[in-house]
Amino acid sequence: MNTNATPSVAPILSSQRSVIAHGWHRLLNQVTLGWQAWRRARRLKRDESAFQRLDAAALRDLGMSFSEHASYWAEAEGLVPMTRERVRRGRRQGNR
Repeated sequence: MNTNATPSVAPILSSQRSVIAHGWHRLLNQVTLGWQAWRRARRLKRDESAFQRLDAAALRDLGMSFSEHASYWAEAEGLVPMTRERVRRGRRQGNR
């Protein structure tokens, strides 16, 4: 029996591949999270500009004031717990 055999390089290469794969996975995850945050910020800006075009009568019909937009939007996006019934109803109906 030969006890002086050289060790296999397969386990070494396998561990290097797993480190590289893990690094790529982390990078992809960070890019995805960044992309989602960017899209959320763009959506907020777009929705906020549409909200600013509403007049006082339309806001009264909605039961909202100008100062409530960010709070309502955060609830509708699921970023904070829902406290408004109209957000809950909208979620059940499939609306934002």
